[in-house]
Amino acid sequence: MKEKDLVAIEQKCSLLIKQAGALLVKGFEVSQEIKYKDLRDMVSKLDVKVENFLRDGLFDILPNSGFMVEEGQNKVNGDFLWVIDPIDGTKNFVAQAPFFYTQIALLYKNNPVISEIYQPISDQLFSTVMGMGAFLNNRRIEAKTRVKPDEAIIDIDFRGSEDLELKLKVLNELPKYFYRVRSSGGMFSPYLVTGAFDGYLDLFRTSKYFDILPRILLFKESGLNTKYVEVSPGKKIFISAKKELAEFLENKLREIFN
Repeated sequence: MKEKDLVAIEQKCSLLIKQAGALLVKGFEVSQEIKYKDLRDMVSKLDVKVENFLRDGLFDILPNSGFMVEEGQNKVNGDFLWVIDPIDGTKNFVAQAPFFYTQIALLYKNNPVISEIYQPISDQLFSTVMGMGAFLNNRRIEAKTRVKPDEAIIDIDFRGSEDLELKLKVLNELPKYFYRVRSSGGMFSPYLVTGAFDGYLDLFRTSKYFDILPRILLFKESGLNTKYVEVSPGKKIFISAKKELAEFLENKLREIFN
């Protein structure tokens, strides 16, 4: 597929995801009927409605593509695969806290080539096409994050209690080197590209790749060094920061686990 074809698809995706966001805004202050997947992980009726809306619209944009979805049935066929997360931050959405997104990514042979991350409350759309840079509301954006550790703010997605001892090693050591270390559960991670903080870590992710795939392309296209680092056998930490800071983080993480 040519670059101009990807651009045309991305433009259609931008319109579609804003329509999906309008559904979320309409339902934001309305009590939601929810079901629990486990003790805390939940799904609302609007998750399903928005996912189906996006799925139908994306199939019209690119017929015969496959789908990897949060709530419904996956369908993997061919080289192109849409990844859909209708509400990233459902717990926040249900609690009427305005920290959630709807997001999609188009994968070609398992590599993201288009991504859209929409914050409907602030009406901010982060969009990317592989090789063409990152955009916020159609304005090109390059990450202007700090690279000196003692000036840098690091945001960590800590996740659950699995591998707790290893995670505590990270939390015990990293604050010694950085201006500030905090954990937003990944809710602010798109704003890494605006300079709201300077480095992002995702600790030992084993599931829910819906959340991270659209952001991987956003980070890369905004000029950030983005990679998984294996710090112990089978344990990988996702790092995104400017090259100098990313290398410092990687070296410190390897020291922590060796």
